[in-house]
Amino acid sequence: MVQRVLDKGTGLTIEGIYRKPGKAVDVEDVINKVDKDPNFPIGSLSINVHAVASAFKQFFHALSGPFIPYKVQTDLIKKFNDLPRMIH
Repeated sequence: MVQRVLDKGTGLTIEGIYRKPGKAVDVEDVINKVDKDPNFPIGSLSINVHAVASAFKQFFHALSGPFIPYKVQTDLIKKFNDLPRMIH
């Protein structure tokens, strides 16, 4: 689901996309359809982008651990902190 949402890019320019919740019934519909078929064409549903964003947030919330493992986070933070020095 993560890759499909990122690839499509739909809604990335909509203000408040992750702040405004989608309708609960639509969110459940997205989750159920994707659970049954990971390749389900989400765009075929008659729902707004906020429902997809809410389902996306629930996906991350349901993970057993962080999306980026702790042992990788430290290295990423160091790399991001070094970026300004690398650019200049």
